[in-house]
Amino acid sequence: NKQLQKTSFYEFVTTVQGKLISSGLIRGLAYDNLPLPSLCPSFCDEIDVGLEELSNAQNVQGKQRLNMVDSAYGKISLAIQKTEWVYFEKLLPECCLALEKLGFSKHALDLTLLAAQVYRSNKSARDNCYRIGTGLVDRGIPAEKALGGSEDVDWHHAVYTHLLQSNPQSLLDIKADTILDWLRENQSDLLATWLARHQMHAQAVVAYRNKALVDRR
Repeated sequence: NKQLQKTSFYEFVTTVQGKLISSGLIRGLAYDNLPLPSLCPSFCDEIDVGLEELSNAQNVQGKQRLNMVDSAYGKISLAIQKTEWVYFEKLLPECCLALEKLGFSKHALDLTLLAAQVYRSNKSARDNCYRIGTGLVDRGIPAEKALGGSEDVDWHHAVYTHLLQSNPQSLLDIKADTILDWLRENQSDLLATWLARHQMHAQAVVAYRNKALVDRR
């Protein structure tokens, strides 16, 4: 309400903030009354319809919920391809939260990583997507599962850096191809232990020896 009161008519119809406010108002009406495309077909886009589907999915269970979530995810995924980051930046956390509440955290992560690829040329956007992704890891997605299927090395490094700060011992359980080079460059204290745990004993001996030499200096 405060944002709406501070927004001029010109800003309301010409700016991204105005579109976000309009979208929120229209979706609010749609959830309480009519389906969004029927209420305002000229305004709504795939993201609006997808969010409406996620809202409606809260009222069903089982396969029906899965079908609605998959449908919504598909619409939002397509919309990302043609949506400017300055607009989607505000909606990505909302989409992820809706998916999490429905029990589809992996869908939320997949959406976040898709956005990171679409907006890859924008470092700030990509880093923002990674922050949302590591937050999902903190809230229950196993790191190995979060990394699996993604060939985005920057995402892997973002997860490792995050885990180093929040739960460094969990790095020892990761088997992804990118972890070894990252440990060699960023965390020599864990390198030897990781090598030993993953049956690379000869390399582990060398790593322990090198660490001992460094510690003596």
